[in-house]
Amino acid sequence: MQTAIYMPNAMAFYKTNLAILPEELQLEISSIGNEQIQLTWHYKNAHNVKSFQIQRSNDGVNFTTIGSLSCMSDTNTINTYQFKDSSPINAINYYRLVLVDKDNISFANTDIQAIPLSKDLSISLFPNPVQDMLQVSGITELSNKYEVQIFDTNGYLLKVLPIQSSTGIYTNYIDVKDLASGVYFVKIWHANHNVQSAVFIKQ
Repeated sequence: MQTAIYMPNAMAFYKTNLAILPEELQLEISSIGNEQIQLTWHYKNAHNVKSFQIQRSNDGVNFTTIGSLSCMSDTNTINTYQFKDSSPINAINYYRLVLVDKDNISFANTDIQAIPLSKDLSISLFPNPVQDMLQVSGITELSNKYEVQIFDTNGYLLKVLPIQSSTGIYTNYIDVKDLASGVYFVKIWHANHNVQSAVFIKQ
């Protein structure tokens, strides 16, 4: 099961003349196998919230609403909500919640969280955590041309490496000595636009 990467600096809640998002709302994300992603959050309705919009992005910037849930009106109890994304992107998925008030006005959103998903193709990273050279290996029957991209948790592209394999089996070593310690995403872009993704930790 994949665990989401919390991105508190990517996009914080915003203010209007209505209210701000209370700190007790925390979004939790986990993958269900390789096909679905489940979102869970807990909230006590102290801000006249009518509903939650669930939004997803493939770049952490441009979001689309993929569903909504009504908010319980109980202001004395912290209620638990769950939403299942049955059609996640076959790459890195970015999620956030948008709060909508009784007048159907969106007035606050949560921090962004990201989680990778690879539904069709296999990829492995070794060693992980890594200090200097990261081995990217896997097998595919869909194409023999690849581009390896490395992103930080804010979505910034740090490295691009083209790869070509005549056998359909690839193993590549990436020098990551120059990266600061932290969490990074690897994305493999195929010539047929299919995408593989994985996460590694730089020590």
